[in-house]
Amino acid sequence: MSQLLIPLIFLLSFYSSLIYANNEKPEIISLDRTYLALGDRSTPIKLEFNFKHRFFEEGKLAFGYHQKSFWDINNRSSPVLDTNFNPHLYYDLGEYKDIYFNLGIFEHLSNGGLDDRSRGTNMSYLHALKNFSFFHVKVNIAAKVFVSYKIDNDSPDINEYMGIWSAKLRLNELFPFENHHALEYRINSGGKYGTKFNKGNNEFSFYYQPVKKSLFNIYAQLFFGRNEHLLDYKIYHRAARIGISF
Repeated sequence: MSQLLIPLIFLLSFYSSLIYANNEKPEIISLDRTYLALGDRSTPIKLEFNFKHRFFEEGKLAFGYHQKSFWDINNRSSPVLDTNFNPHLYYDLGEYKDIYFNLGIFEHLSNGGLDDRSRGTNMSYLHALKNFSFFHVKVNIAAKVFVSYKIDNDSPDINEYMGIWSAKLRLNELFPFENHHALEYRINSGGKYGTKFNKGNNEFSFYYQPVKKSLFNIYAQLFFGRNEHLLDYKIYHRAARIGISF
């Protein structure tokens, strides 16, 4: 089943990327990228994809869906180790002093597991994004502050590893390359007040468009920390992957 499910999801992610390629509205941190990346034999394939839809053409209420899956193709049965489902219902608050704001009315995050494999929580959030240029570099800064509630009974301490905030810094056209490229850093700190960095995670990404006008990028990622996925949210690890993004 997993052999059929992952390619299907991958095609859907490509389709949704094409639809929103020209959408300049700012999106939530977890709703802004789609990629498939591979690591070494001990590292499962990581797939993230998202799609979003506004309820009215000129409306501000929107639904977004983000999914993250980890696929162990080196195992004989090629199991999907964990899949995290992450739907959003959010409202575009608009721009204030060149900063874009979104209000997360409701966000759900879970892995659909049973019994002691079940993980999940619900959240509401405020998301802010600012774009500006520094010389020739296009800078994108985003931050999300959230509160959690109705936490799954099998992951009662998950907030210790999610904290109350996450952030992203993206630098576009940083180097003197003709083709599009970007360097990105994401951080999510743990602890009740988001101050326990040793319980959170860090992620560095590099995007490079191999051919002008291509609809994909070569993508490289370095992750270290905890809570890369919900099932093993307490376990610290490092992972390096390379793949393609849209």
